[in-house]
Amino acid sequence: MTKRILSFLVGLYIVVLAGSVSAVPSLDHRLDRGGVGLKLGLFHSTTMHIKSKRTDIGDREFIWKAGFNGGPFFDIRLGRGNFVSVAVELHDVQLMDDREKLLDLNLGYKATIYVRNHRLAYRPGISAGFGYISKVGFIEKVNLVTARAFVEMVFLSHPKYSYLVEFSVGMLPDGSGILYDVTSNPYVMLRGGILL
Repeated sequence: MTKRILSFLVGLYIVVLAGSVSAVPSLDHRLDRGGVGLKLGLFHSTTMHIKSKRTDIGDREFIWKAGFNGGPFFDIRLGRGNFVSVAVELHDVQLMDDREKLLDLNLGYKATIYVRNHRLAYRPGISAGFGYISKVGFIEKVNLVTARAFVEMVFLSHPKYSYLVEFSVGMLPDGSGILYDVTSNPYVMLRGGILL
């Protein structure tokens, strides 16, 4: 199931990227310089799968409750309309009555599609990263793989900064802790931010 979802997201991104190549403007725009920004928002609840490494304890499923997330990101220009993005994010993790933060360090790729006289830009992208949870509930010291497909909508109305809205679908395709392996179903996020 996880492989099918990831294959679908990668395929969808390739289709969007192929359409964006001709949409990149010939003139350099301030968005093409890269920059630094901050995103904050919410993610929807999903199911977290917890598989025990011990044979005497069965596998479990818990609801990863909806919560807040966000953090800074850094866009590095690869070429006109293409960026590598580095992000450091914190996600709220609540299992049962316990709450902790998931630290997510991820690396991604973004393309740029300008519309409406270059006053608006869509930036589809994909990212993968390394996540870590120190302890939440009975889960301790879990190293996670994070994956996400997203689209940013950047409003280019000010010469020194831009507002953005992001919609994304993410998941934890793999994770390993001291006693448990952890994965999750896909979840959706909606975030707002600013790009300098």
